[in-house]
Formats: sequence, structure tokens, C-alpha cells
Amino acid sequence: MSISKVLLTIPATVALCLALYFVGTLLVLSLPSLVTGKLFLYSKTLPSLYGSIIISVIAVLIAFVFSVSLVVLVNEFVPRWLGETLSLLIDTLAAFPTVIFGIWGLLVFAPYFQKYVEVPLYLYLGFLPPFSYMPTQPQSALLTGVVLGLMVTPYAAAIIREAYRVLPVELRETVLALGGGKWELVKICLSGIKDAIIGGLTLSFGKAIGETAAVALLIGGRAWFCPLTAPCEAIPSLIVSEIELAMIKPELRSIISGLALLLFVVGAIVLAVAKTLVKRWYI
Repeated sequence: MSISKVLLTIPATVALCLALYFVGTLLVLSLPSLVTGKLFLYSKTLPSLYGSIIISVIAVLIAFVFSVSLVVLVNEFVPRWLGETLSLLIDTLAAFPTVIFGIWGLLVFAPYFQKYVEVPLYLYLGFLPPFSYMPTQPQSALLTGVVLGLMVTPYAAAIIREAYRVLPVELRETVLALGGGKWELVKICLSGIKDAIIGGLTLSFGKAIGETAAVALLIGGRAWFCPLTAPCEAIPSLIVSEIELAMIKPELRSIISGLALLLFVVGAIVLAVAKTLVKRWYI
């Protein structure tokens, strides 16, 4: 084996060993709670899993609307220089520390969101279970999901934008030659990259479900099967709030490790699905 192959193989081997060590130690730490079933008997496990999934689904829906709209706007309805500027700004948002989104969401966005969105939802749609809770504090599952959606939009938009740009020029020329308008062209282009859209949104789901800093600030920290307008709990924020106590209680330490393993498994499955869909589109 040549020296270059050795130099390339060593880092990959080390990375693989570290990944296996990470998962293995997490599994060992969580094994007592998994064997005894205490992980799922713990009162906060299922509500926090429910909260993580709910806010991630809301985030994906928000990301879908904004990312697809931005991609269509940048590629079809604005001058090229403006489209490139907007793309740069969107990509820059992906580099922002997530705690900034959390602070902005809590101090700036939350009061307006509560007054103009959550309260009207409660007043007019309060007979529906998702909106049956009168919002009495800024934090809520709905607020968390919306801010997370804004936060993960750049990730989805980047994948969808690149897929949109590499569509064959012949497709555009054919649609226009047959008398199709701009919106017909957009519909055909989006249908042609549907796997890339699904892959980008699934990747955003994986990013949202593992987010900690912003979620801890916005979700409210109440572990129950909450309506959307109520404070809730998610696995990452629960781990942060319980980790200090878990350091001195072995039983709780095993449960917290089990929650982390559960989050890892869910995130790994989601990211594997996203990778498969994106790879399928490019192939």
C-alpha cells in the first residue's frame, strides 16, 4: 500500500473507531435503563419524545414553504445578481450560532407571535385540541417549531437550490416552446426534483430534532402531551436540564443516556433516509 493510501486510511479508521466508541459507550451507559424498562417508564421520556417530534414536524413544514419559495424566487423571478445575493444571505444564516435564533425568538419574536398568532388561534380555534391551551407565557411548542423552521430553512434551501440549478436546459426550452408559462415551468421543475426536496426536508428534520440551545430557550420545559400553544419539552432540552442531577444519580444517568441514544437512533434513521433520497436524485 502506498504512503498516500495509508495517510488517507488512518484518519478514516480513527473516525470510524471514535464513532463506534461513542455509540458503544452510550449503549453501555443506557443499558440498565433499557433492560429494566425504566427508560420508557420514566415520566418525561414519552412526552419529551412527543415534543421533539412535534416541533420538528412544524419546523419541516415551515422550512418547506420558505425553502421552496426562496428557490423559485431566486431562480425564476429576480435578476441573477439579486438571486445570488439572496442565496448568499440564506447560506450565511446557516452559519449563525443556534443560540442567536433562540435569543431572538424569545426576546423579539415571541411577544408578537403570542399576541398575533397564538392568542387568535386559541380564541377562534380553541375547540380543537392543538389550540385548546390559552397561551399565558411566551414559550410554546408552536413558537419553537416556527423558529426552528426558520433556522433549518437554509439547509433545505441549499440542497433544493442546487438540484433546481442542474435541471437540463432542454427541459426549460421544451416547456417554453410548447407555450407553457412561468408557473407551468416551475411546477414541472419542482416535480422533477421532488426526491431532492424530500431529501433536503428530511435533512432539516434531522437537524431540528437534535437542536438544543434554541429549543431550551423557547420550549418552556414542561414535560406533558401539550397542545401546540402550550409550553412543552423535548429530549435535547430535557437532557440539558437533568444532566447535573444525573451526574450524582446513576439510575437517572442511565435514563439520560438512553434518551440520548434514542435521539441518536431517530436522527440516524432520518439522515439515512435523506441521504438515500438525495443520492437517488443525483444518480
